[in-house]
Parts: sequence; C-alpha cells; structure tokens
Amino acid sequence: MFDPLIIFEALGGLALFLYGIKSVTKSLEALAGASLKLILTRLTRSRWRGSLVGFATAAAVQSSGAVMLLLVGFINAGLLTLNEALGVALGAGIGTTITVQLIAFKLTRFALIIVLAGFVMLTWCKRDKVKNAGKVIFSFGLIFLGMRLMMQSMEAVHGSNALLSLVEFLKVQPFWAFILAIVLTSLFQSSAAFLGIILTLAFEGLLTFEATIPFIVGANIGSCATGIIGSINAKEKGKRVIWAELIMRIAIAILFFVFKKPIVAFLYYIGSFVPFSEARLVAIGHTFYGLVAAIIFLPFITPVARLMKKLFPAKGEEKFGPLYLDYNVLDNPPMALGQAAREVIRTGDIVFKMLEDMETVIDKNDEKLLKEIIKRDDEIDLLQEQVTSYLTKLSQHELDVSESRKELELINIVLDLEHIADIISKNISQYAAKKIEYGYYFSDEGYKEVKYLEKEVKTNLQMALDAIPMRDKEIALQVIKKTKFIVEEQRRLYRSHLERLHKGLRDSIETSTIHLDLLSDLNLISLTTSYIAYAILEKV
Repeated sequence: MFDPLIIFEALGGLALFLYGIKSVTKSLEALAGASLKLILTRLTRSRWRGSLVGFATAAAVQSSGAVMLLLVGFINAGLLTLNEALGVALGAGIGTTITVQLIAFKLTRFALIIVLAGFVMLTWCKRDKVKNAGKVIFSFGLIFLGMRLMMQSMEAVHGSNALLSLVEFLKVQPFWAFILAIVLTSLFQSSAAFLGIILTLAFEGLLTFEATIPFIVGANIGSCATGIIGSINAKEKGKRVIWAELIMRIAIAILFFVFKKPIVAFLYYIGSFVPFSEARLVAIGHTFYGLVAAIIFLPFITPVARLMKKLFPAKGEEKFGPLYLDYNVLDNPPMALGQAAREVIRTGDIVFKMLEDMETVIDKNDEKLLKEIIKRDDEIDLLQEQVTSYLTKLSQHELDVSESRKELELINIVLDLEHIADIISKNISQYAAKKIEYGYYFSDEGYKEVKYLEKEVKTNLQMALDAIPMRDKEIALQVIKKTKFIVEEQRRLYRSHLERLHKGLRDSIETSTIHLDLLSDLNLISLTTSYIAYAILEKV
C-alpha cells in the first residue's frame, strides 16, 4: 500500500540535497579566501592557462555562476580582457562537474559519517581554516544524506504508475526533458543539484544514460541563469562574457543532439574503463560536455570576443566610480568582502599616487598637477562613501565572526585612506600653492631633508597597502615599527631646521613655516598609515 509520507521523505531529501549544494559553495569560497581572486587576475594571460585557472577556481567553489559573476566584475574593472575571461569561463564549465562526479561514486552509505566528521571539525576546532574545512565536509555530508533519502523514497515508489509514466514520457519526448532541465537548473541555480536528481533515477534503473542526454544538455544551459540574472545591472562589457558563455553552450547542445548516437557510443566505450553504471556515465557525460566546449572554442576565443563586442557595444565615456562593488553578491559574504577589499586597495593606490604627484608638484612647481591632485580627493571621498555604504549593507546579512572582523577592518582602512587624502589635498596642497605663488625655495640641506622624509613616508604607506590583500600581520608590524622611526626622524629634522634658522639662512627663513608644517603633515600621514596596520592586526 502506498504511504503518502514517502512523498515528504523525497521532498525532505531534496531540500537537504539542495541546501547542501548551496552550503558547500559558500563554504568552499570561505576556505579558498581572497587568494582565489588574486589567482584569477594574475594567471590568465594565456587562454590555455586561463582555462586551467577557470577549472581550478570553479572546482574550488563548485559554482560556475559565482565564477561568472567574478569575471563580470573583473572585466568591468579592467583587470581581465574579454579574451582572458572567456578562457576562464570554458575551464570553469569543466571544474563545476566535480560535485556530480563525487555524487556518482554513490557515497550515500557514508553520508552520516561524513556529516559527523564535518560537525566535529566545525564544533570543536578553533582555527578558522579548519572550521571552514569542516563546513565543506558537513555540507557534502548533507548532499549525500539528501541523496540517500531520495533514493530510499524512489525505491518505495519504484512501481508507482505516475512516476513511471512521467519518466517514460520524458524518455520519448527529449525536447520536454531538455526544457525541464533548463527550468529546474535555473530554479536550483546549480546544474549539480538538478543532475543529482537525475543520478538518483539512474541509480534506481529508471533512466539509461542515453535517456539522460537531454537532461545533461539542458542542465548545462540552465546553469547560465545565475550569471545572466546577476549581470542584469552590469555594464555592457561585463555582460559580454555571460552571453558568450550561453551562446557557446547552446552551440555544444546542438552538437550533442545532432551527434547523439556516436557521442553515446563513445562515452559507453570510455565508461568501460571504470566501474560501470548508468549513473556513472551521467557524471562522465556532464564532464565531457564541458571538455568538448573547451576543446572547440578555446582556439576561437578571439572571433567570439569580436562578435560579443559587436552585440554589446560600449556606451560612451563612463563617470568615475567604484569598479568592484557588486551588489548582486551581497548574499555571498566571502565574495562581497573580496570585492570590497579590491576597491579599498584601488583607493589606496590612488592615494599613494596623490602622495607621489604632490612630491612632483613641490619639486617642479607644477600648478596643473596640483589641481588634478585636489580633484582626486573628491574621487577618494566618493570611493570611501561607496565602500562604507556597501559594507554597511553587507553587515545586514548573516556574517560569521571572521567576516564581521574583516568588514569592520575594511571600513577602518578606507576611512584612514580618506584621511590621508585629506592631508595631501587640504594641507600639503596649501604649502605647495604658497611655494608656487611666492616663488619660495628650500635651502639645499632643508630640501634634502624633506625629500628624505617623503621617501620614508611613501615606503611606509606602500608597505601598508601591500599588507591589505592577504591581511599580512608581519608586514603590518613592520609598518608600526617604521612609523615609530619616522616620528623620531621628524623630530630630528625639526631640530635641524631650527638650527639653520639660528644661522640666519635666507631660504630657511622664507620657507620656515612651509618646511615645518610639511614635515608635520608627512609625519601625520605616517601615523595614519599605522592605523591601517593596527586595523589589519585587529587592534581597532
């Protein structure tokens, strides 16, 4: 007799399975950390190397949608070209198949052991990296436990006429199987989630591998939905990679349908070299789809990029503003924090250039450059406001302790950078303007001292900026040590200038106020730089 509770067992298993898929992506991103973003931007100069980076990145986060949204942000920021991003996207299409491969090994009998191991690491380990690894293991355990419940319910309703009728209909109507795969994959926002259900049917002998081809193809196209939705408000040049990915996947879908028989025969042959099962072949077919796309399109990335530029032309000159702050990823704290960190680093680079250029202004009396520096302060104010607003919105989401600390750290750092920009544009700019207007000159000895302190302050600021991406505490300690040294040097140089005044040197007398105020403000920049280091050390 049919037990209605079986339906709820199947739905509960599906809920656990979907939650596990979503959770494993978030946990893997947290485990991978900010280094993932640095790898993406630094190792993609070759299309082949870029595809390997895409494979590794997608394998690390198990979400092609997450990778595609990263690529959109990087293209908009000018960190990646479209050609480089397309190489990464093709590699990502292979990397995201690993979860389906793991599911196909039928680890469901070990589901509770995996859940227990992850729970122990998550609950009793103190180190963040170990806790994040525990989250990953726990999430995979939920995936396998959900699969187990679904399989048990499938066994109970194996003879159900309704289920058998639905499966038989989809077997003889591949078009509707294809459409169903696109719709459900888009809703689940994961090809692995949908194909996990197909694997359950294959494990129970309800589907052959050949019958799953429309599902595999549809799932690969449906997995583009996350990127498409997430890029709705993106700039045209960022959208290009999303739509190029969809077009390439549709092209491979047509290829799979046209050459279905030889592809199936080939994969059955490949499957003979591994422990055979129809479910195992589903996972192999899913990976094969991504491999075929990469092999066919990697040599033709440049023509594809040209086509997308024609379809999505750039619209005029863009106003200055944040490049990395993607509000579509706020529900993914590790990714959002990575984007915010990149914007903070960009802010720091602009501030450093302001300091460098102000040195040129003082040296060469460049009035035009002085006006540009003052204008840049408005840009820094804008970035500071946008970063703070972005991180404030992020804090309204569920953050763990580590994420909350990093969010506060970035707010403090961007405020410190804005303060340094104010010192340069509002204080030092006045001294430079006065020097230009009245034609003042420093004494040779005095100017050497100013140049010396400028160099020390720039070195200290650069070290602080270098410490931000990886939150390097050793460099942060060096910054604090260097700041103490600069304080002592400023005092020494102050006394040295007073001695020249007592000697009655004309140049020293004329520039006395400018000289002392400049030394004081350079020291203030260094002190503010040390606050960045203290933020990294979590002492604010």
